[in-house]
Amino acid sequence: MRAFRVALIGHRSVEDYFRVEKELNRVITSLICEKEFVEFRLGRNGEFDIMAASCIKNVQHSLDRRNSEMTLVLAYPVADMEYYAKYYDNVLIPQEIEGLHFKRAITERNKWLVENCDLFIAYAKNVSGGAGSAVRYAERIGTPIFNLSDYVDGV
Repeated sequence: MRAFRVALIGHRSVEDYFRVEKELNRVITSLICEKEFVEFRLGRNGEFDIMAASCIKNVQHSLDRRNSEMTLVLAYPVADMEYYAKYYDNVLIPQEIEGLHFKRAITERNKWLVENCDLFIAYAKNVSGGAGSAVRYAERIGTPIFNLSDYVDGV
């Protein structure tokens, strides 16, 4: 069985937190209910990443479904690896980005996420910053995108 891979990337700060969280819960619930197995892949660099991890955990628990897992994709090693290993099902650092300068590593990790997914869930209100760059890159390479901002903000 091949996992349906979902990458999640968003802005460091989330405006209208509760609306974004509600829409993200809806999308995650739908994916877990519709797909045979879902692997959610995300970072941990801001509010959106923390919200996404929490939503995934909550939906997994509420549905009592074991057809999904959550993988933390780090750009570089961090001090609290033991904590992350307990919270996430998997923790990985893509080999392609090992040893890069930390600022470049985050950008390259985001590109890796976009290149290695079946669906890219974004929260990108504008084209600036890492989330906006990831959306532009996904558009360029043809990765299917679900931008929560389009549904929450009515853009």
